[in-house]
Amino acid sequence: MVGAACAYELAAAGFEVIVVERYAVATGASWAAPGLVGPLVEAMSGKPTAALARVALPTTEALIQRAEADTGLVAGFVRTGALHVAEAAAEEAAFRAWLSTAPPGLELEWLDDAALREAEPHLGAFRGALYCAAESQVYPADYTRVLLAAAVRHGASVHEGRGVLGLTHRAGTVTGVLTAEGVEEGDHMVIAAGAWSGGIALPDGSRLPVRPLRGARLALAPAAPANRHIVYAEHGDLGPKPNGEVWVGATEEDAGFLPGVTATDVADLAQVARTLVPSLAAARFLEARSGYRPTTPDYVPLIGSAAPGLTVATGHWRKGVMFAAITGRLVRQSIAGETPEVDLAPFSPHRFIAS
Repeated sequence: MVGAACAYELAAAGFEVIVVERYAVATGASWAAPGLVGPLVEAMSGKPTAALARVALPTTEALIQRAEADTGLVAGFVRTGALHVAEAAAEEAAFRAWLSTAPPGLELEWLDDAALREAEPHLGAFRGALYCAAESQVYPADYTRVLLAAAVRHGASVHEGRGVLGLTHRAGTVTGVLTAEGVEEGDHMVIAAGAWSGGIALPDGSRLPVRPLRGARLALAPAAPANRHIVYAEHGDLGPKPNGEVWVGATEEDAGFLPGVTATDVADLAQVARTLVPSLAAARFLEARSGYRPTTPDYVPLIGSAAPGLTVATGHWRKGVMFAAITGRLVRQSIAGETPEVDLAPFSPHRFIAS
């Protein structure tokens, strides 16, 4: 998804773009992601990613509108609003404090127990919730496909089933990528290979410190009315989809590239669902999916120049859906020689690799 956003931004700006995809489009992290665009917690975190979170919603919505207009396809973006439920007094106090300090545009409101019951009658018992009307969601695989289709409309070419074996370079400047089919040369390369980004050696022989964390989610068909809003809790989240399904996320496990969903994953996510909305205990199980979250040692993405002729856009951990659009824009601005609208210094890959 991040790579698709980069491809679309660059192709729409007039660059000749070639996308080299290891497998098939939208079969990686975007295939398994819950698809939530909820920047509130990240925006209030005090982490470097707060700067990305503050612009994530409008950037995502604008990019999707452009891509849908270019293609006639639909990414499934909906503003359902989100409830951040408080189970303990400390959570309630923290959420209430955010009312006066959150960035503009998030439309926050504290709902006490009675107001929460009115907003979501089928929710479990909680002290209250911080309601963020602006928080949204997409169908992540559709989002990825729409972005790449839009890139193609602007002249990009997409080669599926062609994994990158390495980079070609001369005198430290990256000049192309090596695949089983040969070398694709260009003036500039972008590594946006998700959890596989660490497998590509840089010109100096170093590698990006990106590892996979396996995450699973469930899809349920409610047997009775469930939640209308996204629900976030400390132990998981629920996303009610336009087709009536409820997606339950998400586990996280350091299992390398071992595929699959475990019985423990299913049990844990089912517990999340029935704790947040008790009626979901009777929901019909539809499917479980897992994917690999590209994760850096400090859980902050890598965005920016890694070597002459090489930009990286990876390591977004759980935030790929939310940060794809702004990452694509920042990569385009950087390669075009513009000043990026968000300072890229905190995201520089040189915090881990030699300059």
